[in-house]
Amino acid sequence: MNWRKIIGVLVATLMVMSFSYAQSSLSEEEYMEFHEFFFTGLKEKGIGNYKKALHSFENAHEIDSLNRSTWFELSKVQALLLAYDDAEYFSILFLEQEPTNKFVLDHLANLYSKQYRYGDAIKIREKILEISPKQVDQLILLYMKNKQKADALRLIEVAEKNGYATLRTVTLKKYLLKSSLSKKKIVKKKNVSAKNIHSLKEIVAKEGTYTSYLNLLRHEEKMQLYTQLLEDASRGLELYPSQAQLYLSKGIALNKLEKFNLAVETCMIGLDFVIENRQMESKFYHQLAVSYGKLNQSSQAKKFAEKSLKLSKKE
Repeated sequence: MNWRKIIGVLVATLMVMSFSYAQSSLSEEEYMEFHEFFFTGLKEKGIGNYKKALHSFENAHEIDSLNRSTWFELSKVQALLLAYDDAEYFSILFLEQEPTNKFVLDHLANLYSKQYRYGDAIKIREKILEISPKQVDQLILLYMKNKQKADALRLIEVAEKNGYATLRTVTLKKYLLKSSLSKKKIVKKKNVSAKNIHSLKEIVAKEGTYTSYLNLLRHEEKMQLYTQLLEDASRGLELYPSQAQLYLSKGIALNKLEKFNLAVETCMIGLDFVIENRQMESKFYHQLAVSYGKLNQSSQAKKFAEKSLKLSKKE
């Protein structure tokens, strides 16, 4: 297989997409210079050098200040550098010219969510829903995080009625209907951790409840039984796929077992199920910082470590 040819095709495709908004008024020399800065920015962003990427995109922007692709890339890299005001500015600038661009709308909604501006994120997700009626899950999650449970249930009903409810839609519905009961059960059985692992495994086998899994996983983590922790957290997720704590336990186990890429994947999924719990969110970010640190992606590790610290200070 000729990888150089494949990469060449991919780059050519990217060029067509990325320069769909390039200005015809550029001279050949300006266009080539713009091209160099823009693709240097993409390359640096791709390997995690976000400050260098920002510098390249800013240079491209100086040459062609009306190029929408550059606005979008500036917004994305500013978000990665946690410069949210600048990221928001370039996204809004883009949407003023193209208000129905789903990629930019999705990016802006995520940008607001990261700042806990759930009301603003909801407005954007509602616009996306007008364009793509099947994209309900992210909006349901936002309603839940913003304590709009009635709106979340209403949207779930619409998705079910129209036949585009996903597995996540179903699990979110179960969470909404059972979350209060689950919290009460967890509070009642917090002291079960004094029992040994064998007894806790027997309880899990007999009852199979979410609470019994929690007690087992907490004990396994305390005893540093990470292989067992991974196995039991995975089994728990087969039964309770919307429970963030199970993803966190699995992510911890994967990091301890040096399976860092899988830990990143698990923690990213689990974050979607964290609702109104900044302490747990902080723990997820801490695990992500550990994973990226071990993967030698220092900028990502630093970003998540800062987010974890910021959230922990608010507790």
